[in-house]
Amino acid sequence: MFGRVRQLVARMRSVRCTGSCALGLCSVALGRCDAFFEINFGGCWDAAAGALMVAEAGGAVLDPVGGMWNVMARRVLAAGSGELAEAIAAVLAECKLGCREAGPPGKAVGGSLYAAAEE
Repeated sequence: MFGRVRQLVARMRSVRCTGSCALGLCSVALGRCDAFFEINFGGCWDAAAGALMVAEAGGAVLDPVGGMWNVMARRVLAAGSGELAEAIAAVLAECKLGCREAGPPGKAVGGSLYAAAEE
C-alpha cells in the first residue's frame, strides 16, 4: 500500500486516508476529493452505494487497474472524471500487490496490478 501511496503522492498535491470506503466514495461524489481508491475493503456493502453516488454525480468508477469495476472484487477506484480515473489507474497498475491483497477479479495475486489484470 505504501508503494502505491508513494507513487500517487509524487503526482498529487495531497492525500487523505479517512478509513471508510463508503465515505471516500461519497467525498468524490460531493466534489470534496478528486479521486479515491481502496483495495481489500470488507465487501460489496462498503462500496455499492458510494459507487452509485459517484456515477450519478457524473464521476467514473473503475477497477484500480482500469477497466470495468466489479462490485464483488473488493477493489475500487473513483474519480470526478473518466480521464482522471484512467490516469490514476495507469499509476496504480505499475504497483505491486501485497501477498494478502485482492487482485483483479478472477486473477491470481502476485506481480504488478497491471500484470495480474492481463493474465
